[in-house]
Amino acid sequence: MCGYVGSHKDLYLTSAVVRGNMGRIDAVLDNKLEDRFRMEVAKRYGVKKGVMLRAISEAIEAWVSTDESKKLARTLAKPIRDPKASVSVKQHAVTALASTGIAGRELLADIGADSSIPDSVREQAFKAISAQSDR
Repeated sequence: MCGYVGSHKDLYLTSAVVRGNMGRIDAVLDNKLEDRFRMEVAKRYGVKKGVMLRAISEAIEAWVSTDESKKLARTLAKPIRDPKASVSVKQHAVTALASTGIAGRELLADIGADSSIPDSVREQAFKAISAQSDR
């Protein structure tokens, strides 16, 4: 099974199922982007067999995980804005939101600036942002 997936700017993709649980994606990249990627891979992992596949897999996983983290962060933030939720529930939600890392940082900033949210929760949101920055 093989087919044209699409193109965007200087990226052209095709996809195929190679073996049972393995897929294949062919991508044509802009030369500058490819060179930057290869240099970064060489710096991180050296020039060994399999490192490009490892780096590409990590890049795709990070991209997919970022989207999943954003969805999780939005879900975790819901009780914080719920007027019926207790302060304790809101504080637990801030702690959970802080664990989503970068994905939750923007939501934490919004929570910290929202005057309808209890001061103790807003303060906790700011502390969580500060703790992320210190890492």
